[in-house]
Amino acid sequence: MLQAARKAAVQAVTQKAILNTGIPPSAKIFETLRILDEVDAESDGQDKTIIFSQWTSMLDIIEPYLLAKNIGFTRCEC
Repeated sequence: MLQAARKAAVQAVTQKAILNTGIPPSAKIFETLRILDEVDAESDGQDKTIIFSQWTSMLDIIEPYLLAKNIGFTRCEC
């Protein structure tokens, strides 16, 4: 039952993010979101995760998914 609820939540986030970007999710995005969910669950929201990307375009792609899931982030293009 929990898996079905989680799948429905992932689909809702995916649809919302696709509407915002027009970009369908990739396996990399799904895995990133899964890891972020896992870290959040294991740390009670106290840990932070850093996502590095050589390409800022990848950050552009993942940003709407983070927004759709209400995951706070700060972006630094140094």
